[in-house]
Amino acid sequence: MSELQTLPSQLLASLIEQVEQSSPVLILDAGFGVSDTLTFFNEFRCQLFFSAFYELLPLSDDMAADADEEEVWFKFFQQKMNYPVGTRFDLCLFWDLFSYLNDAALRAFNRALAPYIDQRTAGHGFAMLNTAPHMPAREYGVLNRNQLTIRPLNAPRSAPFPRSRSKVGEQLTGFIVGRSVLHQGGLMELTLKGKPSS
Repeated sequence: MSELQTLPSQLLASLIEQVEQSSPVLILDAGFGVSDTLTFFNEFRCQLFFSAFYELLPLSDDMAADADEEEVWFKFFQQKMNYPVGTRFDLCLFWDLFSYLNDAALRAFNRALAPYIDQRTAGHGFAMLNTAPHMPAREYGVLNRNQLTIRPLNAPRSAPFPRSRSKVGEQLTGFIVGRSVLHQGGLMELTLKGKPSS
């Protein structure tokens, strides 16, 4: 059994307040669908979409050899994001996914996600204070409005592209980076707001 740790969050409660009036609340979780998150959101009328994008990332080494890497990633993410027509996420929990995607893959991810977000979409994720050489693999969950859960994750490799707050803002073109809080070890918790459709 993986050791459970908790991480206080000063940001999550405000994001939940922004979206909880939607009925149902549509939530994209880029992780594995841990029991903590399921239990917490059970009190809401919501639909949870768990992507487990982390499981797909070992394919990145093969894709990097392609001449048009971004297009290959775009088609790949399009196939995985086969959400119902008209889906618009109220809240996206990205965790530290941004640090697992290289620039081409992150641009492609933005493009594939664009039809499912708008200016009402709130987001949550992590960056690093600096572009650190190492970011451990972790599995996240929501314990309550003010606490997250973290477990070590053995399957995926450590995040190979740790990004700073500014680098996330540069690459994540579908969102505006909002407030941030620094945690131990240089982990930077971020809020995100969807940009209006152009």
